[in-house]
Amino acid sequence: MPDEISLNEEQKEIDHGNSRFQKLVEQAPIGICIINAITLVAEILNERFVQVAGKPYKTILGSYYWDTFAEAAPYYETALQDVVDKGVKFTADEVELMLIRDGKPDYINVTFVYDPIKGEDGTTQKVAIWVVENTERVRAQKKIEDNEHALRNIILQAPVAMCIFRGAEFIIEIANEKMFEFWGRGSDDIIGKPVFEALPEAKNQGYEELLSNVFITGDSFTANELPVVLPRNGKRENVFVNFSYEPIREVDNSISGIIAVAIDVTKQVTNRHNIESEVAERTRELAEVNQRLQQNNKELQQFAYIASHDLQEPVRKVFTYTQMLEKNLVAVDERSATYIKKIAAASHKMLALIRDVLSFSQLSREREQFKQVNLADIVENIKNDFELLIEEKQAVIQSKNLPVLAAIPLQMNQLFGNLVSNALKFSKKDTAPVIEITGKTLSKEALSKYKDLNQSLEYYLIQVSDYGIGFNQENADIIFDIFQRLNSTVEYEGTGIGLAICKKIAINHNGNLTARSGLNNGATFNIFLPKSR
Repeated sequence: MPDEISLNEEQKEIDHGNSRFQKLVEQAPIGICIINAITLVAEILNERFVQVAGKPYKTILGSYYWDTFAEAAPYYETALQDVVDKGVKFTADEVELMLIRDGKPDYINVTFVYDPIKGEDGTTQKVAIWVVENTERVRAQKKIEDNEHALRNIILQAPVAMCIFRGAEFIIEIANEKMFEFWGRGSDDIIGKPVFEALPEAKNQGYEELLSNVFITGDSFTANELPVVLPRNGKRENVFVNFSYEPIREVDNSISGIIAVAIDVTKQVTNRHNIESEVAERTRELAEVNQRLQQNNKELQQFAYIASHDLQEPVRKVFTYTQMLEKNLVAVDERSATYIKKIAAASHKMLALIRDVLSFSQLSREREQFKQVNLADIVENIKNDFELLIEEKQAVIQSKNLPVLAAIPLQMNQLFGNLVSNALKFSKKDTAPVIEITGKTLSKEALSKYKDLNQSLEYYLIQVSDYGIGFNQENADIIFDIFQRLNSTVEYEGTGIGLAICKKIAINHNGNLTARSGLNNGATFNIFLPKSR
């Protein structure tokens, strides 16, 4: 009876131990499954093991282990048998494993251990299988490694100088050939060393503070055309560089290093400085030339004004005395009479020429006398001025849509007066002249075609057209040159200054004057005048 009681107590103690062990397994923070070493039947397991296995609890418990995990048998059945036979632990760290989980194939990463539990005789009685799923961590680590690999490839293949500094000492972890060229150092002299140890020339130029600030604050830094002293061809050289420092952040947002990108712009900066210096020198020279030119122009204008003004009186006297001589002489032979007429004609022409030169020289003196001018009134005044000639030639002058604009009244009279005079002068024989003067607003699209006009202003286009003898279109530009004539002075009177005066008046008003003609089909003069100053 005492022996029977002793056996019962011993069994109770065993059962109590088993119960405590099972509770420990169930509460363990990792997956645990205890299998019989002989039958390989699962005897104890916890919920964490079930979660990793992805199979029902009842399917695993009491079942032959390789029936439950048949998909893993080809890879780990031998390892488990060696644990049973040899009593040596087997560990697989973060291996990828395909399991049928929830009825579907699933690739996961696990760390697991086959741990032998031995009896008193030293043989393996059971095997504890410890398992932890680390799929997310492994995949995250893999992603980090892939990203780092991609980053390394990007750096090595980048068309600009790039490198990575690691840690607070800014150890050069990787750099591409462009960066080695930029530094003037080889790979063996650079990689694995702190940057300011590998490049002592770069010390004390402010870059230590810049890198430290990026590493501490995480703020990027970018600079353009910053000077730095670096080794070049065995000596120190001043170079200019565009560069940026970007912090490298880890998963926990801590900063582990800095990516540096640099572009050597020394040639560009040097060339620009040379160009700027050259431009400054040329600008100074041009300013001096312009100043001399303005002085010369001023002197020429003064000379032209004085000369023209002073020449008028003697020429006027020659013309007047010639007329008086012609009246006072009673009996004059034919040859003498011809000479007197030629003297009178020449002096009259000279007087007209002097007056035109005087008008041309005075144009730039009147820039500030701008007023609101009605061009319709200007044309009516010109009709009155040419009343006798218009009646003689039976000419018709038509005008419409002429605007009111800011202009110099006297110059507008000169401009339209000269153009009307030309149209009357170069009319066809035996044909009554018809002169049309029309105005319209120049569209933006049309304005863009005239690059010599100020594109920020609005313009009127006034056209003066006739049906006279016209001119060769090849001469459309030279007819505005001073003293330029396309016709004989015998057949058509004039000094050759009228159209030059018209051109200068248009330019004085920030406009322009062009001409268009078909030979014997008349001429059209296009006057471009801004709507406002």
